[in-house]
Amino acid sequence: MKATVHIEKLVHRGYGLGRLPGGKVVLVPYTAPGEEADIRVVLDKRSLAFGELLEVRRPSPARRPAPCPYFGRCGGCQLMHLDYACQLECKRRIAGELLRREVLPGVPGGLELGYRRRVRLHVTPDGSGLGFMHQYTNKIVEIQDCLLCHDSIRRIFPWLIEWLLPEATRGGARLREIELVAGDSAGPALRLHPAAPLLPILAKRLQAACPVPLSVAGPGEEWTTLEMALGPYRYAVAAGSFFQANPAAVAEVFRSGRLALPPESRLLELYAGMGLFTVHFAASAAAVLAVERDARAVRLFRENLGLNQVDNVELVEAEVEDWLRRSFARGRFEAVFVDPPRTGLSPAVRRSLGEAGFRQLLYLSCDPATQARDLAEILSRDRHRPVMVTFFDFFPNTFHLETLACVHGSD
Repeated sequence: MKATVHIEKLVHRGYGLGRLPGGKVVLVPYTAPGEEADIRVVLDKRSLAFGELLEVRRPSPARRPAPCPYFGRCGGCQLMHLDYACQLECKRRIAGELLRREVLPGVPGGLELGYRRRVRLHVTPDGSGLGFMHQYTNKIVEIQDCLLCHDSIRRIFPWLIEWLLPEATRGGARLREIELVAGDSAGPALRLHPAAPLLPILAKRLQAACPVPLSVAGPGEEWTTLEMALGPYRYAVAAGSFFQANPAAVAEVFRSGRLALPPESRLLELYAGMGLFTVHFAASAAAVLAVERDARAVRLFRENLGLNQVDNVELVEAEVEDWLRRSFARGRFEAVFVDPPRTGLSPAVRRSLGEAGFRQLLYLSCDPATQARDLAEILSRDRHRPVMVTFFDFFPNTFHLETLACVHGSD
């Protein structure tokens, strides 16, 4: 079925929302608010349909030529056809709709391109190419470059494609993915994910020829840390351990003052990771107790405390749920900071925070939908006042966004 639709707005995941004759909602990628577009319906469900864009009859003033030749096929970006001001406003409004409250604009992340310091690339089944998944399938779209990546990562692409992949294939290896992490040095660190353990002689040959540090995921892995400056702080980072891919955006959050704590606070930080935010909080808090379970992250966490000469942080290596069950009731914290995975807080964590007596909860989320669910339960217990939410753009040109919610305890 073909139709001409008016795009009313953008919704989550970057779809443009229009209506088919008869009123059914249709979601169309690569469109912009206010556009008239010819579409073809490709999936018709009971409550809504999905369409593909055929032609833009009346383009939005915000539409621009995408600078990337892979845009529209590669699944990495969804909003590159929109100017950056439009992207920011659409994301802020989408966050507000998902959270059902006013969302304040944050400080833009600084760089629209070249901001990613951490990326994971898929290797094609024949081992000859690298890429990201197609926008709507599990087929890998081969790429030679990625404009979102830091320059040091982009510079190594030709070597990966022209030397590493052929050499790995000749050595009998089948690689699934390659991780790249950029610090402040000239080159990134690589981490290979093979389908089966590499022969030791092949691993040594790849490492000897690689112009940058290279590790192989698996037993006995030797991994390299890189150093990265972020605002006034220094961090050790490594492939295989999570940290925010856009550190410039995090620095803007630091400078915004939105992470300010009550005076002389004792802070509880859950999902502390490699200490990215811990180091910042330690500069103003009386004391920080941080909880993190991942062994790789814990190793970096300890290193980052030393790099920044932090001495008022206690680290607990444990599952968040286990620690809350054993120890939360015995502690006294004026403030709590959580930065959970995309899945959000578990029911046990939501329940614990909803019953807790704190002056301030700061909740940073990469998924407003799961954050909305979590906040609804925390606020339902009437121990805390409604939240102020700020939007930050950690991932320009994509549908991803970060929201920082601030919840205050009832007086």
